[in-house]
Amino acid sequence: MLVVGKPEMVSSRSTSHQRTLAILVTTSRYPEYIVQIAKTAHEKGISIYVHYSGQGVILAEGNHPRQLDGIAAISICRDSCDEMGLTENPYASCFVPSDRMIELIQTCTRIVVF
Repeated sequence: MLVVGKPEMVSSRSTSHQRTLAILVTTSRYPEYIVQIAKTAHEKGISIYVHYSGQGVILAEGNHPRQLDGIAAISICRDSCDEMGLTENPYASCFVPSDRMIELIQTCTRIVVF
């Protein structure tokens, strides 16, 4: 069973000694690059948070989150899923409202957007 976590553990702007990377996935293109960036950063000791929003929630419907298991905390924009009619997502436990997703992204020291 896949265990992914919401990035709830990040409560405020990370300190300089705690390196965090938010990967905001807004497209269903380039899934292999997202996984590779996450793996590489994880190997360098950086905490990874992958946030699926907009068209990116299409990736969250498939196997993509499973490729990040043990590497990244996952959150999926509930509002984007609702807009696209993707309410039967196997990772529904990772759904967050869009305003909470913005808060989570802002806590990271670096952000990459796809």
